Amino acid sequence: MYQLAHRGIYEFLWSEHKYHVMAVSNKSYVGMGAKLGKTIRVLSLLKKIAACGYEEKTENYNALLSAYMHIREFIDRERQEEIIKAVLGDEDLAAFMIYEEALINYEKALPGCRLFYDNHFAVNKFWDSQHNHGLWICLGPFQIHLPTSVVFKRVLERSKILGAEISEKELSDLLTGLKRGMSYAEFNKLPAAFVRVLRENNAVAEPGHKKAYLNPRIDTDLCKPASGFFEMDDDISYAGLVLEHLADNAEYPPEFIGSLPNFEDFASASKDLEPFVESYVLKPCTFNENATYEKLSVLFAKRFAEDNGANPGEIY
Repeated sequence: MYQLAHRGIYEFLWSEHKYHVMAVSNKSYVGMGAKLGKTIRVLSLLKKIAACGYEEKTENYNALLSAYMHIREFIDRERQEEIIKAVLGDEDLAAFMIYEEALINYEKALPGCRLFYDNHFAVNKFWDSQHNHGLWICLGPFQIHLPTSVVFKRVLERSKILGAEISEKELSDLLTGLKRGMSYAEFNKLPAAFVRVLRENNAVAEPGHKKAYLNPRIDTDLCKPASGFFEMDDDISYAGLVLEHLADNAEYPPEFIGSLPNFEDFASASKDLEPFVESYVLKPCTFNENATYEKLSVLFAKRFAEDNGANPGEIY
């Protein structure tokens, strides 16, 4: 259910964020490369990408051009000129056009690119569409993985959309519409709780605020709520959900991403989380807030030491 920090996981997370970081500051983008050197600095990587979600995109032009280079080979000269003109005169339109071409042409790098998502949400999460279908939640010292059916079940439970708002058939049609691309006006008419939980689960791209798309890395064939409860097999896995909940509901999420919260915040988030998870997760019977927090403290301390060059075998 959980695994200790894996270099490939955080390199993939960075690959989805790099153009958004570039849009904020090319200097930050270049500097982040240093954090992915021989010793990957996981905690500072998470902190930086989280902070960039709340900073102005003063160099969006460069980021759009970099994204454009991914789709240039697929389009004719006339379309190339249309997109370049949009980059120069209407960046929102350019973002939409680039993302649309990426989807049409099955380009592999841009579907999850955070330049096209709302970066106030889910900055430490990404969807795996290959080896382990589902959502990865990257917490620094470790990451947890939730299967698609579990994520979909919690989307329904937290939004309360099914039954109260729409039928199962309407929900299926809604997902199909998002997969194809839904006008932003129509998207904004959806229940606010549903829109928020989609964003919290990195489930919706909003390029240029022209259309909304279900994250293309989500396999809609797997979007069927899990039939039973998802069993969390250890305290650290469940603690990962607590840390996720704390960041998702914080006034300023970067404060809690890539950092160990104080015990009071952790304990409060643990209590707040229970009503949300009891419908889809079996909380470990061994879970104890004090003991688990101590385990987290050790994991964060080890990760900080490793980020700063310590040999894992020498950390006790």
